[in-house]
Amino acid sequence: MKSSTQELKNFEFGNATDVGKVRSNNEDYLGYFQTPNGHLFVLCDGMGGHQAGEKASQLAVESLKDFFNKEFYTSPQEALRKAIVEANWIIFSTSQKFSEYAGMGTTLVAVLIRDNQVFYAHVGDSRLYYFEQATQTLHRITKDHSFVQELVDRGLIKDEDAEKHPRKNEILRALGIHQEVVPEVGTLPILPADNDLLLLCSDGLNGMISDFQIAEIITDKTLNILQRTQKLIEKANEAGGTDNITVQLVRFYAQQRSQATLPAGIYKSVVLTQLPSGKKISSKHYILGGVIAVVALLVGVWAFQHSGTAEKKSTDTLQAKPTPDYSQRKYPVENKQENEEYTQPKDSTEKKKDTKLKPKPTEKDEKKQEKTDKKTTENPKKDTKTTDAKSNTQKNNPKNTQQNKSKTEQK
Repeated sequence: MKSSTQELKNFEFGNATDVGKVRSNNEDYLGYFQTPNGHLFVLCDGMGGHQAGEKASQLAVESLKDFFNKEFYTSPQEALRKAIVEANWIIFSTSQKFSEYAGMGTTLVAVLIRDNQVFYAHVGDSRLYYFEQATQTLHRITKDHSFVQELVDRGLIKDEDAEKHPRKNEILRALGIHQEVVPEVGTLPILPADNDLLLLCSDGLNGMISDFQIAEIITDKTLNILQRTQKLIEKANEAGGTDNITVQLVRFYAQQRSQATLPAGIYKSVVLTQLPSGKKISSKHYILGGVIAVVALLVGVWAFQHSGTAEKKSTDTLQAKPTPDYSQRKYPVENKQENEEYTQPKDSTEKKKDTKLKPKPTEKDEKKQEKTDKKTTENPKKDTKTTDAKSNTQKNNPKNTQQNKSKTEQK
């Protein structure tokens, strides 16, 4: 771990960087410089592998130092924007000239303190935090340019789940990847108050410990400013140390205001609960709070059970619909055999009935039909065998046939 500290007229600062528990080399880079434009703090997190990430982060820090030492700029915000654009071009052109640096890039967060005002800008997922002593609140000033942040903004995941997302390391902006970059620059400066704190860090810190843990460590008055930066790194390593960890911590004092003026639209804030004396809440207070929480929970359960009886009548009507039997569904298909409403005839060879209309019978037809019916009644049907025998006799005896003919004519 490398660290340093310095005390100036209106603030003091400490910084530290560490390779972590997993990586073999440190691709983070930091710098503090006194320039004609004010006090400059820069922190970068490089990427690219084979020492290309180290080169990119170092080029970015050195480029900003040279830019602000070159001349005085009336607009700190515009100076930060131009400095970052120039650093991007230097990194990109270097990656184009040397194959070993191809594809290298870096994140960046920069702070310029001038006339007790804090100007800032960033690219990527390196962050800037501000702790406000008067309200005991840690503000996340910057918003990550990352894939998971986009998911959070769209409401697809919660902010607390972003650090656990498998694609948390994918950033949407970085220096050196493209010919042009658009840095995000704070439109209004922060006006700090006494004992307020400013923290620059790489994602190796906030990816390992929560914002609340960060707030607890940087406000620990039993530690000096340098020890607080070292403790931040220790806690990140204890949590796994999967990435390089770099921090710069600034504490303001001898300011002309009792409360800070912060820009509107701060992304996220975490309130650190403390006693009026400034000491952390003791374990006794936590135990008491736990007892109160348990009692409240039991009361809530009792109320829920009793309210359930009163509401049973209304909820009984909200019964789940039975699962439909799709085998019984009827579809408007053309093939009648697939339609349940179609009935197959008993005799598949049955012909359709003749639906042609017959003419109405005349009076002559009716009389003729009556005679036929009367004859049928008077001469009942004889045995089939006898009739057949008679028919055969008639065929063999022409005389009988003639007699029958005569009888018919007489009638």
